[in-house]
Amino acid sequence: KLYDKKHDFIKPSIIKQQKINEKELNNEKDLQNMVLQNLTLIEPNLKLYEEDGINGIEFPAGGRFIDILAMDKNNNYVVIELKYNRAYDRVIGQLLRYKNWIKNNLAEDKIVRGIIIGKEITYDLLLACEGLKDIELYEYNLPLMFHKKDIVA
Repeated sequence: KLYDKKHDFIKPSIIKQQKINEKELNNEKDLQNMVLQNLTLIEPNLKLYEEDGINGIEFPAGGRFIDILAMDKNNNYVVIELKYNRAYDRVIGQLLRYKNWIKNNLAEDKIVRGIIIGKEITYDLLLACEGLKDIELYEYNLPLMFHKKDIVA
């Protein structure tokens, strides 16, 4: 059995309540905090997954942890993988594993999409994502802004 609701969830975190000064963005945890405070900059009405007192911060998925699990305006799942620096092609395997775990264990008939956010999206990641219609890539800048990258060779 891949999914055990009693043991596979962690308690809600206070991370989303912490304010991060943009000058203090030093690692992936700081990036996660900042993204959590600004999900609607990525997509209007995007919100953190919350159900039965469980939230989508470091959401457990098959022995690993999704950086952020969110819900879109249509109440579909959005798996967000963060990379503090460059996002290389190997991150797509990680995202697909998480996305499919959510699809197989939690989503039922809902759509599951994936987003990768990094300081720099490398060409090899752009190439690896070509043709994947349910994956989006974003680069971030400070002050916090997201720039969607078109997945085109």
